[in-house]
Amino acid sequence: MKINSPILYCCYNRPSNVKRSIRVLKEINAKNIYIVCDGPKKNSLDFKKCNKVKDILNKTKFKTKPIFRFRKKNFGCKHSISNAISWFFKNEKSGIILEDDLIPSNDFFKFCDYGLKKYENSKKIRMISGTNYIGFKNNSNEYFFSKHYIIWGWATWRNAWKKYDVEMKDWSKQNIKNIIKRQHTSQEYEFLNEKFGQLTNEYKDTWDIQWYFTCVKNKWLTMTPETNLVTNIGIRGTHSDKFYDTLHLKVGKINLKKIKGPNKLETNKKFDLDVNNYFNFKNSLFKKIYFKLKYKILKYLQR
Repeated sequence: MKINSPILYCCYNRPSNVKRSIRVLKEINAKNIYIVCDGPKKNSLDFKKCNKVKDILNKTKFKTKPIFRFRKKNFGCKHSISNAISWFFKNEKSGIILEDDLIPSNDFFKFCDYGLKKYENSKKIRMISGTNYIGFKNNSNEYFFSKHYIIWGWATWRNAWKKYDVEMKDWSKQNIKNIIKRQHTSQEYEFLNEKFGQLTNEYKDTWDIQWYFTCVKNKWLTMTPETNLVTNIGIRGTHSDKFYDTLHLKVGKINLKKIKGPNKLETNKKFDLDVNNYFNFKNSLFKKIYFKLKYKILKYLQR
């Protein structure tokens, strides 16, 4: 399959994930493919895992010859991925970003291609997401705009990424917090305040909260498909080894020949509210019990 956009693929020490997700990428005839693999931590097991990932990638026959960057040292999730994206956009004006636990459909690449071209000069639409985990449709030819910035398969432009700060220093400024608070409902701000606060707590080694903040601060919107186009195959990762019902989602199809979006630059308020409610519910005791039971049932059915 041929697409016009370049692709960045980031990975680390999960050979089983790489083996599965690279199958899609190797069949893509893209403008360019960049692959960045973080280096091993100082232990023999990590060396083995990283070397296995490197071996898989070197032996894979791609339709588009990749530009590799294998790190010798471990940067950690925060700096490995943010630096990889910055490197990517030094070479490209726009592009698609993937990680090793994501399996996108062919329609995802076409959807990103379409969006990157259509909204290239937009000051408002600055991100394209392939994941929609609220509701599901097998087929759709529609998309909408959202104030949620889901990075499980996404795309953006160089001029948007330039506004990114991996340290998220502006969140410490009270005037910035006040501006964001005035622009959102109390429920929305509660969600954002908790999310951004995670950067100094349990999610210190991450890069995506900072991107979410960049989008919120600049009042950008995300182009989101009505159907889901990417599935996340991971359970064990950098920050969690818990099962969430946003993992292992079904993937639908979007008809790019008949694609249509909103007539106005406004958000899908129902979707945004549903996402807020989902995450508020997820943190409840009831939901934690629900996830634990669901995970056990899933593992039993997969035996």
